[in-house]
Amino acid sequence: MKLLIFLIPFSLFAFTLPKGSKEISQLQDFQILNLTPEAKCEKDICTLVELEFILSGCMDELGPVYLKVKQVEERYIVFLNALNIHMKQSEGVTCFVPKKVKKVLELPKEINEENLFFSLLEEG
Repeated sequence: MKLLIFLIPFSLFAFTLPKGSKEISQLQDFQILNLTPEAKCEKDICTLVELEFILSGCMDELGPVYLKVKQVEERYIVFLNALNIHMKQSEGVTCFVPKKVKKVLELPKEINEENLFFSLLEEG
């Protein structure tokens, strides 16, 4: 069992890699598919954002997606760190189209299309 612990400027998180994984990398390719303001979330009313991530290999998996929201004046900046888990099976498979995975994230209810900005956390 592989357990990885990451320390990034905002918090500490850990996760276990699935069997057959060989390494991880940060994802840089994503797009916003849908933004749903005034949605019902676990704790309260929030804004839901559906993101689509493009993985590196056909058999790769989406790892944890970490985000931190910071308000700067009227704008909300979402600092995003998503991980690509490289699987051994991807080495022997050729993709005709990149593998895409969707993920829905909860954001503060004040966020809308006009005040939402993304920033990817970069490898340091």
